[in-house]
Amino acid sequence: MTQADRAAALVVDLGLGVSKAPAGIASTITPALSGADAGGQRMIDDILPALDPSPLKATLGGTATVAVSMVVLRAVAASARRGRPSPGYTAPPAGTGWTKREQGTHT
Repeated sequence: MTQADRAAALVVDLGLGVSKAPAGIASTITPALSGADAGGQRMIDDILPALDPSPLKATLGGTATVAVSMVVLRAVAASARRGRPSPGYTAPPAGTGWTKREQGTHT
């Protein structure tokens, strides 16, 4: 067994893998958030932990809940950059646009 194989086995044995995340997102998180207002980030971030009643969030896992929260946030930001801000978020003043520096894509 190579060192990489031992490390991979240890990750799985300790429950540190992310193999359950896609299944949890598809079976539990997606149906619960379907139709929710993406502009309600706080509401979404309140729903996500409630979907996993286990003490250490072991059923869905932190990877899935954090990933979904960040995807929603990024989707709202992308929408705002296109001039369609979601309620509850602040967009730049009309006509000013965002520079690459403000978008976080320093070049």
